[in-house]
Amino acid sequence: IRQLNSNPDTNEGVWLINNLPRTTEEDIFMAKTLIKPDKSRSYANVGILLVDNRRVNLNLVGGYVDQVSGNSRGTGKIPAGDLEKTLVAFNGGFKQSHGAGGIVVNGTEFQPLVKGNATIAIMKDGTSKMGVWGQGELSERTDEMVSIRQNAYLLVSGGEITPDVLGSEIDVDRWGRILENSKEFVTWRSGIGVTPDGDYLLATGPGLTPKTLAIALEAAGAETAMQLDINHIYLQTSLLFHWSNGSTTSLRLREDMVKPDNKYFDPETRSERDFFYMILNEERYVP
Repeated sequence: IRQLNSNPDTNEGVWLINNLPRTTEEDIFMAKTLIKPDKSRSYANVGILLVDNRRVNLNLVGGYVDQVSGNSRGTGKIPAGDLEKTLVAFNGGFKQSHGAGGIVVNGTEFQPLVKGNATIAIMKDGTSKMGVWGQGELSERTDEMVSIRQNAYLLVSGGEITPDVLGSEIDVDRWGRILENSKEFVTWRSGIGVTPDGDYLLATGPGLTPKTLAIALEAAGAETAMQLDINHIYLQTSLLFHWSNGSTTSLRLREDMVKPDNKYFDPETRSERDFFYMILNEERYVP
């Protein structure tokens, strides 16, 4: 991590491994840290979870209320067969009515894809590609792309903060409307990034602009990154622990995230909005 402050708080910008699924000092599956990216706002901070991409498959679930197209509707639930393998679940992007861009879930298009938007495409093998829709590996939709989620514009590209962030962070049509009464466009924000090795960075925190979210993700090692949803009531990163006695427990990555801890895991409820989840798959992993 690139330290942003000359006198950081204890453990600021340091990778920690406590209270994370399947993670020990001998076998580090995940790590977490806290970064303060805004020197003018001491309360602004970003919690970041780093996940080894070789050991998980990424998946997308359509919201039961928000993702509706003709006779197709998002399930709002993790499939029962995936639940016992799920390790992490986290919020998706803006509501469709708020200009989220395109969304495809398991082959069903709920909203048309938009050229120029930040995009993460989930492939058949559970890996993903992130970038700008209409460019490079994301130049067009292919049969290998199972699910696709767009949201706003890229925060980081090629390891650098993008001109879109530096030039338009107060554009509400681009970066989302905040619920708080803030002339500075400051709110809880979330994002997802990938490192040069392809590992995932999941970021969430209060007091952020698109620029300070981008600063934190870039400092944590993101090669590419995009913003997901914003505003506190919509954001959660949940961890799932499967124990040897057959029991399962859940925990929020940050204690100040919305409750309940099992927001995405409760088999008795459906999520109105889309979300991502990661399941254990070590077929690509070579220790």
